[in-house]
Amino acid sequence: MNSCRKGEREILSRDFLIKHFHAHLVFYLLVTVLFLGALVLGAVGGGGYLPEKIFTDLETTIERFMTGRATLALDSRLETMEAFSSNARFLLLSFLCGIAILGFPGVLFLAAYRGYLLGATMSMMIVKYGWSGFLWFFLAVFPQNLLLIPMILLATAWSADFSLSVLLGRWEGRLILGKSLRFMVGYGFLLLLGLGAAVIQGFAAPYFVTLFAD
Repeated sequence: MNSCRKGEREILSRDFLIKHFHAHLVFYLLVTVLFLGALVLGAVGGGGYLPEKIFTDLETTIERFMTGRATLALDSRLETMEAFSSNARFLLLSFLCGIAILGFPGVLFLAAYRGYLLGATMSMMIVKYGWSGFLWFFLAVFPQNLLLIPMILLATAWSADFSLSVLLGRWEGRLILGKSLRFMVGYGFLLLLGLGAAVIQGFAAPYFVTLFAD
């Protein structure tokens, strides 16, 4: 009996996810294309469109880790906290754009910026360090992005959908209350993804740097 109920719940959950993705397919495709386009632009441009301070900070960080100067002295807990703080700030901004009536363009910009930054990072490492930079990117930068990229895409799609729906006045009464609760619960899940990515960045990345730094 319990196994039957469990099977029914799994079917209902699967059906709900399928219906959800079908209903919001346009948003997921839009966000994915935007993110990948920005990533490619960052990789081709090498960060040339970044503000000078951000470009300099990124270049300094890459050099510091690639040369291994600060790797052994790196505080993994502090690195994790800083990474989680950065991820939480992104989610907060994305959330605020989602609940803002005119936040639709803002949330798309946030996703494009993160994609561009990732592409620029990869480009700068490969241009300056060749194959060792390419290897380090996939061993020490890419792993946390296995969680960060879904976090960014989901946050952007959900916020864009929510913001546009509020703007167009699609919901009323209980419908908007239920949608708002699901929106907040979803962001709680994304916060956990951000925490997992931060832990990988704080503890796994320094380990790989010690193995492959010159």
